[in-house]
Amino acid sequence: MARNWSSRYHSLWVVIFPIVVVLVLLLLVRSFSRGTLTHSLSAFKTLADIVARRWSRLARRSSSVLLLKIKRFLS
Repeated sequence: MARNWSSRYHSLWVVIFPIVVVLVLLLLVRSFSRGTLTHSLSAFKTLADIVARRWSRLARRSSSVLLLKIKRFLS
């Protein structure tokens, strides 16, 4: 059963990650063409900081191996 969950997470990761990358690249290109790239980059950095803080709180509260792997990947 653990292997089945692992393959589901892997499949989800393979589908979602490219979509997120494309959306971020489109936003950066749009910001660059409008001349607001600096503002967009600071917004992405703020969002990344918030996500990293949330993941670290979740990893401290939970002993889940999946959360620890995600935390290591993000850091």
